[in-house]
Amino acid sequence: MNVYPGLSKRGGWWLGGALVAGLMLAPGVQAEPVHIAFGGGANSGWANLVVGPDTVAGDPAGAQAITSAKGAFNGVAITGVQPLSPSGAMFPTEALPGSFSFLLPPGASYDNLFYANGSPLVCLNINPDGTTTPAYPFSGGFLDIFGVMFTLDNGDLVDLWSNGVTPGGLNYGFSLLTQVDGAYVVGSTGTITASVPEPDYLWLLGAGLVGLFAWRRVRETRVQGSKVA
Repeated sequence: MNVYPGLSKRGGWWLGGALVAGLMLAPGVQAEPVHIAFGGGANSGWANLVVGPDTVAGDPAGAQAITSAKGAFNGVAITGVQPLSPSGAMFPTEALPGSFSFLLPPGASYDNLFYANGSPLVCLNINPDGTTTPAYPFSGGFLDIFGVMFTLDNGDLVDLWSNGVTPGGLNYGFSLLTQVDGAYVVGSTGTITASVPEPDYLWLLGAGLVGLFAWRRVRETRVQGSKVA
């Protein structure tokens, strides 16, 4: 006899509900890459960002490092992110993130930082008394105003950044950098929208229900077998 005497039908459904909830809140779900979508006008793209702990000194609190990316921009595959080349502040009166990098030419900046709770002010002027004031007054978005530099399968680059919450609302900007005679030039630029879509939990609910029904089927079979015995 293989019967669990203390397990009622109500207890079985409670366990099934716990199973569904556990699947929906499982840590593995949060370990998935961060999916972003962006576009506007004739330009559109998406990417799965791999983010991790940021270990660069001088970066804002709450920042995460974007270490890799896969996706597409205007039909061309995104193959990764441009490696950082930290250059420090361009002027002694500037305070910039430690990951601030500069691609010259054409003069495109990036830091490959992600902010789950919205970017802070990252471009500051250092006053003579040591205090700081914003050199750029807007912030917000999952990227800062320097943004992330994507590499494309055709050798081009896409710089995507957040303009912050401006009087017109939160928006993002991009530049497409193309190669001409071995150097990058700005091919196109503009303002776009971007978002981090909410996770789709429907498949998790389905998986939980399948597990629940399988568990109940096994239990009923065991109960029937015990009656025969």
